Order: sequence, then structure tokens, then C-alpha cells
Amino acid sequence: MESSAASSSVNGATAPSAVERTLDLLARSRDDAAGVALREALQRRDDLFGVEAALAIGRHGSMRLKNEVIRSVAKLSGRQKDTLRHKARAFADATLHSLSSSDEGDRRAAIEWTAAVDDFERFPTLIAMLTATGKSAADPGEVPAIIASCEQLVERMFDLCDGRDALDEPSDKVRNAAELRKAMAASLVEACELVDRSPCPEQVLEWTLILIDAESAACQRLVNKLP
Repeated sequence: MESSAASSSVNGATAPSAVERTLDLLARSRDDAAGVALREALQRRDDLFGVEAALAIGRHGSMRLKNEVIRSVAKLSGRQKDTLRHKARAFADATLHSLSSSDEGDRRAAIEWTAAVDDFERFPTLIAMLTATGKSAADPGEVPAIIASCEQLVERMFDLCDGRDALDEPSDKVRNAAELRKAMAASLVEACELVDRSPCPEQVLEWTLILIDAESAACQRLVNKLP
């Protein structure tokens, strides 16, 4: 048993491992050397340090460190993404900041991040970008990435709510999936009222019909609008 590498259980409660405690201390620190150490740990993508470094940054890291994790999403390992998948809320402020950033790289990374870690709570923001006008609207070059992320989030949510998700352990399910689905569906129904502004109206309508109640008045109105 590798007690030094994993959390231990004491009186039914899980105690943090030495690795977790060390990385948490580094994440709480605002010393430059601590930030360097965390970045180095994050580079060890497939071992315990690399996985726990990402979690520690989510728990206690600065906005800057969280932004760096989001920007490195394309380089994160499968283990890191799986671990972060249900921890997206810890990066919520950093994700929203990146989605509204004037930096194209920040926005693209945040769009990819939402799908990589199942950030369902950011789905309405992505949908709003597809129907907004002016500065709030998505740049044409970003639209394919937003569509891809929304598509994945819709399919993932549909599978979670319909019990066909074989990717997670039973204890690792999204407990509030039904509420998240309602929020996603509500954002889509709202977007359908502005669908003429969207660069992908067919997809918006399709996602809405997938997630809303087939017996609802909203669904009937949408069906009546279809050609």
C-alpha cells in the first residue's frame, strides 16, 4: 500500500496525502518560487504530482495560475482532464475571464477547456456568444470551436441524464445533472428566440430539441417553427 502517494482514511474521513498537503501549501503561497514549483509539477502530466498539481491550483491557486492551466488544456493528459472533469467550478472565474478576454489565445483555450472538463455551467455563456451582437459576439474564426464544444457538452449531458454514460465510476457521476440540463435547455430556448442572429441556427435548434422536454410547450413551439 502506497500510503505516501494516496490519501488515507481515518475514522471514515479521507485525510490528504503528503503530496496533496505539499501542493496545497505551494498553491496557497504567492511566492514566485512556489509558482515555478507548481508549474513544474503540472508538467508531470501522467503521474500523481501532475494530476494533484492541477487540483491544488483549482483549490487554492491564484487567478494567474488557473489561467495558465486553462491555457495549457491542449497539453493536459487524459488523467488530468479526467480528474478535473468534475472540478470545473473551481476554475469558473478564470474560465469566464478567459472567455471574455481580448486575447484570442485565451478565448480559444477557454472554449476548448469547457468541453475537455465538462464545464456544463459555462454552456449558456458559449450559447450567448453564438447569438450576441457587437463585441459580445463570437469572432467568426471561433465559431467552429464553440460549435464543437457545445456539441460535446450536449451529447455528454444527454448521456448522463439518460444513464448511458459508461465513462465514469458510479460514485463519480454528476449529481446535479438534471439541474444542469435544465439550465442548458433554458439557455437554448432563449437562444432560439434570437436564432436568426446565430451563425449556426440549425445546430442551436437541434441541441434544444435534444435537451428540452419533448412534451413541453417550448418544444411544440420549436417544432412548429421547423420548415
